[in-house]
Amino acid sequence: MKYIVIGLGNFGSVLAERLTMMGHEVIGVDMDPHKVEDLKQSVAGTICLDSREPSALNALPLKETDAVFVTIGEDFGTSIHVIALLKQNNVKRLIGRALSPLHKTVMEAIGVDEIIMPEREYAEMYASRIEMSGVSKSYIVDDTHAIMEVPVPKLFVGQTVEAINVDENFSLLLIAIKRTVTEKNLLWLTRETEKLLEKFDEQTTLQEKDILLMFGKLDDFKKFREM
Repeated sequence: MKYIVIGLGNFGSVLAERLTMMGHEVIGVDMDPHKVEDLKQSVAGTICLDSREPSALNALPLKETDAVFVTIGEDFGTSIHVIALLKQNNVKRLIGRALSPLHKTVMEAIGVDEIIMPEREYAEMYASRIEMSGVSKSYIVDDTHAIMEVPVPKLFVGQTVEAINVDENFSLLLIAIKRTVTEKNLLWLTRETEKLLEKFDEQTTLQEKDILLMFGKLDDFKKFREM
């Protein structure tokens, strides 16, 4: 797919690099030549231009692009100005990075297709991890639900998936199991690596270093962690 990322600050540059690594065609745009130069090695299609200027913005392949990200993080006014110009160009999908609740409200009024607040979302995710000690990773779905990676409690080691029955006992959905396995490389040296068990059944026995990938309510995760 083809994407344009306008604003190559910390968030925008990482987004552009990650999308490129995933095999997408990415154009990174910023008016700061130093930011553009720094990203040229990892994102081939970097362009230095002032996206506030309609003529400069129209030089981009907006009609052929699947989505345009506006990730300008320093200037509220510039962000809204660029978003308004992109709306006039009827881009297929417009995704904006909001700096504040007010910024988000203005974007909603303009009609941005999707709004992201990475700092807020990460803070909420991290707060949830801090609150529930032992959680490896988490993704907050909404105010009450999350997807979390939780190390299997010692009480459940050696038991089957059927025996612990997290669905019935804790109202959690077990999505997958991460298991640490020992492998040998070409030099016959052993190393530990994680393997994702997407296909498991009720008779799968949980091992000591297993990590359970589950979906459910935050309150139910707290009850599970108390085991």
